[in-house]
Amino acid sequence: MVIKTKVNYPFIYFLLDPNIVFVYKNETQNYITVLDLSRTEGWGTFELEQEDEFETFDPYKSNPIQGKTFFANQDDMVLLVESINQQIQKNRQLRTACPVHIVSSESAAGSLESVLKDQRL
Repeated sequence: MVIKTKVNYPFIYFLLDPNIVFVYKNETQNYITVLDLSRTEGWGTFELEQEDEFETFDPYKSNPIQGKTFFANQDDMVLLVESINQQIQKNRQLRTACPVHIVSSESAAGSLESVLKDQRL
């Protein structure tokens, strides 16, 4: 099964059926398992009029489906977990990236280093 995804961090949108979107809110920097996914309450479910609306889907402009239960098989759950963990990894990399300052001379490097040290104090 091919699952379409769209990310608007911390939300990840999954289009599983032609018109059903599952919205997962990622609230952790730790990788998750299928068991974690089945225990979480961070899901929202929305219905689309047409499948092509997924590209412009905005949960804030839609009403969640209430009173319905959806089931996913083990293989689909694994795909969801892999997708969520990929987004966690991307977010981790963005958070740990260090700025790089490029200067044209050693004199400019010394001046920049001095200013940055003063700002840390």
